[in-house]
Amino acid sequence: MARKYSIPAISGAFLLFTLSIGEALAYDPPAREGQWNFTVQTRYIDGQSIDGKKGSTADVNDTLGWGIGVGYNLTDNLELGMDISWANANYKGTYVTDTGSPGSLNGTMSTSSLALNASYYFTQGAVSPFIMGGIGSTFIDSNIPNGPPTTGCWYDPWWGYICNTYQSTYSTNNFSYNLGLGLRWDLAPGFYMRGIIGEMWIDADGGTADMTNYRVDFGFTFR
Repeated sequence: MARKYSIPAISGAFLLFTLSIGEALAYDPPAREGQWNFTVQTRYIDGQSIDGKKGSTADVNDTLGWGIGVGYNLTDNLELGMDISWANANYKGTYVTDTGSPGSLNGTMSTSSLALNASYYFTQGAVSPFIMGGIGSTFIDSNIPNGPPTTGCWYDPWWGYICNTYQSTYSTNNFSYNLGLGLRWDLAPGFYMRGIIGEMWIDADGGTADMTNYRVDFGFTFR
């Protein structure tokens, strides 16, 4: 599997900004133990080139994704949580038929992930470096039809007789796992930000695909 990288300047700028002025603007946050966290996440996902079976390939573009998460601090250093994220990415690919004939296609790939994560904060205070890892499941939809469309009709008590057409596509659900390094900055009571550089691996039929992602989390705390 070949990879191509385009590191976004916004992620590095965020981390450098946090390191340079975090201590100057920081306040003394309360202990994290027993605290709940809710995050709204934005994710920049690097593009990649994937080599598949029988010479098939796919070049996936960089894209912007989103996510939400909830976590609970078991101690001041250890947080357990769950993240849900999603993204759409354009791609160009080549495929090989059963007879060996090549073909090309363009499309938009849709992904969604559910991850159970653990974050360990190395220090206390307003600015805290941490390591994060987790396991989960990632759903990938190529949005390529794998059969003819089907139409179903039903009677709705509010809207009357309704018909809808469904198009089945090639899709897969795979085990995934992730690891990342980050920095948390508690800016004010009940509000913090996190910057994370991480890697996610997806176990697929053709091997393991890996994606580098850069996250900025906007977090809210409550008890």
